[in-house]
Amino acid sequence: MKRLLLATLLAGCSASLGEPGEGMTHPPVPNDPRDPAEPNQPEPFTPEEREVTLDDVSATQAEAYLALIAPVMVERTLSDDERSEIAAMGGAAIPSVIASWAEEPGLPRAARRMIETALGVSGGVDPSGIDFGAPGRIVEHVVREGRPWPEILTSTQCFDASGAAAECDTGAPYAAGVITTRAFMAARQGRFNLTRAGTITRTFLCRNYPLEVELEPPLERDRLMPMFRALTAEEQTDPEAAMSGLANGFHCYACHGQFGAHAQLFVRFDVSGRWREDATGEQREGGMPGESFGGLMASHLEPPWRANETSQMVGREVANLSEAMAALTESDAFWECASQRVLEAALDLDPDRGVEAELLVDIADAARARAASPTFIDLVVAALAHPRVAYAVARQLSSSPSEAP
Repeated sequence: MKRLLLATLLAGCSASLGEPGEGMTHPPVPNDPRDPAEPNQPEPFTPEEREVTLDDVSATQAEAYLALIAPVMVERTLSDDERSEIAAMGGAAIPSVIASWAEEPGLPRAARRMIETALGVSGGVDPSGIDFGAPGRIVEHVVREGRPWPEILTSTQCFDASGAAAECDTGAPYAAGVITTRAFMAARQGRFNLTRAGTITRTFLCRNYPLEVELEPPLERDRLMPMFRALTAEEQTDPEAAMSGLANGFHCYACHGQFGAHAQLFVRFDVSGRWREDATGEQREGGMPGESFGGLMASHLEPPWRANETSQMVGREVANLSEAMAALTESDAFWECASQRVLEAALDLDPDRGVEAELLVDIADAARARAASPTFIDLVVAALAHPRVAYAVARQLSSSPSEAP
């Protein structure tokens, strides 16, 4: 089956911030029928087609659709019972078939692949002792145990290779799921902690900087270092700003007023991912811009805020990274982005192109209507049993009958 880049679902393009980490070691998805060749893209929906229901998806189309996504999401082909249910109910069988995958052993692994790919962090234990499988094991545990999906960012426990609960390895006096692992911190380290901050907004908000000010109001300008306050070339008073590689010399505040807030959450984590009480946030004299002392990174902020983990996330003041991730998971943007991630993983959508905002709102609302604290399967059902999604994929499959799985 050709790679699905559905014009009916995709929004505009956006540039990606940073590249996934090196050393990705994902195994191939068992029985994956997808092919990375160029896709056939159907014409966009007409207004009438926006009102489709699952009754508009025939039994043949429903079976082809579910046969496409089952190997990706649960690592197997459709069972005889599932095919019989689809034959009897047609498109109306799609939600119940997908919901029945909740206990499938392949589902936690699918969620793990999804997040590891988005974070750019996976693998084994490196010679320095950093366990790059730690974030993925948190995701697997959350899904396997039917825990609320936000716990991938709020879990206070990590898990060892046997799956047993263990303390997270950064040494921080708090935990924030996959983020407070040395694997994430080390793989995404960089000057001013920009890569760590940008990976969070890209992975869990599906956005690059600058964010909408309604989502993340910028910090007050007087809290920022002079090089990050500038709105115009005339306001740029730092002669090194234009040459730093991290600032364009003017209009820095538009991005770094938000970047600075998120990067500050990492000011006490060094390049190896360890939390350091002795962090100062100060720029190291003679170092590259954004480098502090002892493997730590410099803050965006002026004293007295420079070494303080207190910052903000999605407009809320937070004491540290743990509170920040809790705030993030309570935002509508988190659920809409999680919906997009499921669609990307299941349908092989291009993550740099985005998905129509209205559709993501519908899916996020549907997931939260299924449960007060939605789990991964709630997201999967809401996304992949959405009538517009199922209809769009079914229509594309019908346009290439010779390639139907």
